[in-house]
Amino acid sequence: MKIGGDWNVSVHAIDKKGGNPWKPTVFRDLLMTMMREFDLVDVFREKYPKNKSYTYDSKALKLCSRIDFFLMPQYQISWVEQIETVVSNAPDHKVVKLKLNSPNNKRGPGLWKFNNSLLVDEGYVALIRENYSSISEKYSRQEDKRLKWELVKMELRGLTIRYAKSKTNIRRKERDL
Repeated sequence: MKIGGDWNVSVHAIDKKGGNPWKPTVFRDLLMTMMREFDLVDVFREKYPKNKSYTYDSKALKLCSRIDFFLMPQYQISWVEQIETVVSNAPDHKVVKLKLNSPNNKRGPGLWKFNNSLLVDEGYVALIRENYSSISEKYSRQEDKRLKWELVKMELRGLTIRYAKSKTNIRRKERDL
């Protein structure tokens, strides 16, 4: 989970220069409460605790502040490769640029689609007939009918995928002989 945006509040005194002196506001306190509740941290402040970097600049008010930032869970901070503020097309705001490198780059098996040819495969039809009643019985105490149906489909999908993979492997071995 990553949350970013123009928060229009400086979380810490270091995030503001000029204008009225920094002080905590009700909105800032609510934001801090939400951050604690969801275990979120300000990415820039975690990476650079003492750096002064501002995303908003008002020459008329002689004010600079960092009011645009990303919040993310503490455990994901190590995924942050780079965070910086860069010039934007808005005259008074800068863009916060976040580059992540997630350690979980392994891709799953991808999209699975049911192959209709299985419906005429006697082995597959027998497998489903043998297992359907026990699967349905397994979820018989589930009162929510929609959830029960989804759980039954999930189990049947698992059986179907295993069967189809096994059949494909057998066909491949026969072809390679």
